[in-house]
Amino acid sequence: VMACEILTMRTDQGPFLPNVLIGTIGESCIVPALRLTLAVVQNGHEELRGEVVRSGMLIPLGDILQNALSSGDRYTFSAALAIFRFCGPYATVGLVDSGSFASLKNAIRTMSCVLAISENANDPNEKRTNILNSLKLESLETMEALSSNDSLQSSISNDALPALAE
Repeated sequence: VMACEILTMRTDQGPFLPNVLIGTIGESCIVPALRLTLAVVQNGHEELRGEVVRSGMLIPLGDILQNALSSGDRYTFSAALAIFRFCGPYATVGLVDSGSFASLKNAIRTMSCVLAISENANDPNEKRTNILNSLKLESLETMEALSSNDSLQSSISNDALPALAE
């Protein structure tokens, strides 16, 4: 219960967790904040997931996802995807600021880019192929979860379906 309150509490500078995720407290706190958030949303109830969305936590998460993919930080990428997977379906128009939806749409575009990466059958590095397949699977699972949110249907149709068709 205490961890849930920490995730959604407000400070003078706004919600606590989004401030941690953007590095206001220090960049070294980002990964621990992701771990805490993931544990809470993974094991928490649906109402809590909605509270996390309303706290604005998804806003910096889209950039974190994109930066993790660019830098090859697989753990952070996977943790961010999982948080989107658990919380994204609870983002509702009108109850969530437009920044959260922009972040969700950005995450859909990032996942679509992952899905569009072609596999090189001649690549001798089997580990790299396995990692790419794992990232694609995680992206598909997250897209599937987000598809339950009617507000995200057009973004998924416009970005993900063309990537899957390639």
